[in-house]
Amino acid sequence: MPRLDNLWISFGGEKSTDKHLKILSMPNRIAAAERGNAADVLGRDGDLWISDNSRKPIAMPVEMRMKRGASRTEVANWLRGGGLLVLGDDPDYFYRARVNGEAEFFRFVRNGEIWDVVNVEFSCQPFKFSFEGSEPLPDITSPALIENPGNVPSKPMITIYGSGDINLLVDEYSILASDVDGYITIDTDAMMAFKDSQNMSTKVTIVNDEDLWPEMKPGTNMINWSGTVSKIVITPYWRWR
Repeated sequence: MPRLDNLWISFGGEKSTDKHLKILSMPNRIAAAERGNAADVLGRDGDLWISDNSRKPIAMPVEMRMKRGASRTEVANWLRGGGLLVLGDDPDYFYRARVNGEAEFFRFVRNGEIWDVVNVEFSCQPFKFSFEGSEPLPDITSPALIENPGNVPSKPMITIYGSGDINLLVDEYSILASDVDGYITIDTDAMMAFKDSQNMSTKVTIVNDEDLWPEMKPGTNMINWSGTVSKIVITPYWRWR
């Protein structure tokens, strides 16, 4: 396990070590809680849980000591807004995070030495992502099997290169893209489609009873299609909880 002296965090592309900060405590890693409501039912023991099939954000507090050369103004400007959070003891993964409130600065004396400390809490989206999974997979030019190494379904970005009406199959999910001219990009997380800066969502129809946008389940996923397609490019955004 890495020593605290060797630990760091990166937020918004900047590292704590570059700000002359020493990590005093790293956050616990917890699985995000399910979002839903508990309902009392007359005559039923306990309660009835009604899930909305989503997860709550995760709170990740970090405590850091300001070393010689650290600037409170610079640190305060860094620890604000949103960005990617990387934890130095798990550097192959990142969280989509925002600073929860404001960073807190305080000073105390320990063994005759003055310590300047900053506490910050990040509010993270429920899953962590791998950097590897945030890069496009090799071009798919024929039906293919894609292995999802994560432990929850991913919500990929899919670009279809082709023309005319195309029916894209991602395992059991089906999307009909109409009148494709060159290419169209489908963002399954944002539940929209676009070409460059133009919204193309009206050209996309979700073909299932529950109007669910495609996901790639953990394990093997089949990619197939009908229509005129030259290639499919998928950025999978593998996720873990």
